[in-house]
Amino acid sequence: MNTSSSQPLGNNIVVVILGILAVVLVYSVVTGNNVTMPVISTDRAALIALLVLGIAMCSVGGIGSSISQYGWSHPVTIIGSILGVLTLLIVLAVLLGIQLPLITSERAAFLFVTGIIVTKVVFNAAVWLFNRGNVA
Repeated sequence: MNTSSSQPLGNNIVVVILGILAVVLVYSVVTGNNVTMPVISTDRAALIALLVLGIAMCSVGGIGSSISQYGWSHPVTIIGSILGVLTLLIVLAVLLGIQLPLITSERAAFLFVTGIIVTKVVFNAAVWLFNRGNVA
């Protein structure tokens, strides 16, 4: 297994830019300040936009590098995949009108998905910091 970072610098920059856009979106929705995101005026649109940003961040900087570095059966890949699938299922359920426990509205789903994305980012940062000490 390769413990060095196999991600090109350009991918990291794209992930950071997407992350900044996600933070601006979350801030805009939580504060009710639609001036920063005038196109996204409903909770449904914000939920879809957050899903698209999350998928893009994961595609550019997450699942691909995780699989190439650790393989499919590594806990890092499995945990990231479970959180990603959970996010997809929540968004699909809400968009299809399926009632979920604890998620009573599109805004609640938005906040829940935000929590999952923050969890994935913190988890990935912890893995990166842990592996930094293991690099030869």
